[in-house]
Amino acid sequence: MSQNTLKVHDLNEDAEFD
Repeated sequence: MSQNTLKVHDLNEDAEFD
């Protein structure tokens, strides 16, 4: 899991990124 992925998930709650 990358920090970038976490950031995107935070911005897009609908996005299903683990």
